[in-house]
Amino acid sequence: MGLFGKNKGQVGPEFYYSEKEMSKYDAFLEETFGKCANVFHEIASPDIHLDVCIIEPTEQKPYYQLITMGAGAYKMHVPEEFKKNELSYAEYIICLPADWNLSSGDINDFWPVKALKDTARIPIWCDTWLAYGHTVQSDEDGSPYAPNTGFNCVLLDRAKNENGEAITFPIASGKRINFYKLIPIYPEEMQYKLRYKSEKLFERFAESGIDPTVVDINRPQADLFPIDDGENHESKILDKNLDCPAWSGYNHLAVFLRWAYQKGFLTELVLKNEPLLEPALNGQGDLRKILAKSKFMKGTIRPSYFTKESRAFVCSFYQFGDTGYPCCVDDVAEEYFGDRYYCEEFQNEAYLFVPYDENYYRALSRHIDEAWEEWKASEQGK
Repeated sequence: MGLFGKNKGQVGPEFYYSEKEMSKYDAFLEETFGKCANVFHEIASPDIHLDVCIIEPTEQKPYYQLITMGAGAYKMHVPEEFKKNELSYAEYIICLPADWNLSSGDINDFWPVKALKDTARIPIWCDTWLAYGHTVQSDEDGSPYAPNTGFNCVLLDRAKNENGEAITFPIASGKRINFYKLIPIYPEEMQYKLRYKSEKLFERFAESGIDPTVVDINRPQADLFPIDDGENHESKILDKNLDCPAWSGYNHLAVFLRWAYQKGFLTELVLKNEPLLEPALNGQGDLRKILAKSKFMKGTIRPSYFTKESRAFVCSFYQFGDTGYPCCVDDVAEEYFGDRYYCEEFQNEAYLFVPYDENYYRALSRHIDEAWEEWKASEQGK
């Protein structure tokens, strides 16, 4: 394709592939990723000559693949303890939906290309190195890449082939190029990654039903933390030696899930990933035990369990504070026990002693219904 040849009279960059390396890289791209249909040629190259190859969508891969060509000519300064892993050379990929406007110079359209090229030059500008799990922020202030998205950072993931193996290319003796896919993320996801590491963030993506590999400027944020966790309530029973079943810690969570199911507000994500959930929601089994023992749900309530129609309401209403669903749970307990609500036996945890039956469901669901109607009215009035 002649993608890497210098234009006549062009001042050469400081780091660039040899002709032999360019030829091998050219062939590798086509064999591994697909035929390059177009190239964003770089006019001025002060350090590396960094072009971007555009591989168009196909039936197997219905999205654009934008791949840098030239970043791997620069040898990154990898710390001594990691040199054995052959991480000194890298090229970068970002995937865009098939309807992305690649011909536009508007920042709302061009920001992925800019992020790709800026990331490729970070090791040169900052005398550093990049590899799996590293993050690159949009700028020093962490501003969003563009007005049309909240993404302000990219996370590097290993590019993998159909067999799930990391894609690498031995372009020359002792010179292996690693390929990294850029995953745009939100500020909150960035902070989560810094605290819990990349693997945990990727787990949150999977549990949230999110595939972040193709840029979606409207994708929801990953469920970083649960809305509620039955284990926290169960631990009160154990820690305070309360005279009630351990499953009581999941009573109000089960009620909320049942209410959402009857409204049609539970997503296929949660219903498919926990096959025992729907039967329990229909009365076949103890919903509390299914929730607690589920390897997918892990005893928690998360935003991704709920449809787009209801998710904002759930996140607004199901908050621990002076108002919201947890307060309703306490109100129902006080209505049920009356003056006994404050007795020493309950140790300020009366809500765990309310019998888990149809009366409990009706009482709590009435509160949820009222809150749902109020929320809908307030949204319509905006």
